[in-house]
Amino acid sequence: LDDPGEYWIDRKNKFLYFLPQDKDPLKWGEIVLVFDIGPLVRAKNLAHVRFERIDFEYNYSSFARVGHSRDVRFFGCRFQNGADCGIALHGSENRVVSCDFSQLGTQGVVCDGGDRKTLTPGSNLVENCHIHHVSLFKHNYAAGVHFGGCGNAVRHCKIHDVPHNAVL
Repeated sequence: LDDPGEYWIDRKNKFLYFLPQDKDPLKWGEIVLVFDIGPLVRAKNLAHVRFERIDFEYNYSSFARVGHSRDVRFFGCRFQNGADCGIALHGSENRVVSCDFSQLGTQGVVCDGGDRKTLTPGSNLVENCHIHHVSLFKHNYAAGVHFGGCGNAVRHCKIHDVPHNAVL
């Protein structure tokens, strides 16, 4: 490194070498080094689990992937600066309430539940969330809220700065 502003990442030892442009650390801003460790929350077959007021930041993958679950709730959480979606929930009676989603590479919330053939409702709900500046890397069919199945709802959410669909 011989010019200010240059950096090199030693991925094997997970170390960042950085030559700042200014010698004063207060002028550097925020420096974040992210390694792909997968979802921060990965679970299957959960029931009656709550995630409350947790800040999820900086990840290459989704922040939370919860499959085949019932009554899993994310309340007052923040999901920001990720390369994939904020939450991917699969199951029934799950809730995402009063959460903030921003600076995400694909969707804010992916929620799949219910059976369209039999019209069995999934009864999943996304409510009172602020979802913005998502779909930064995937511009088409990467919605603020993406539902699959049937009988799911989005209510009272503020969704903006999404390049294609707010709700799909």
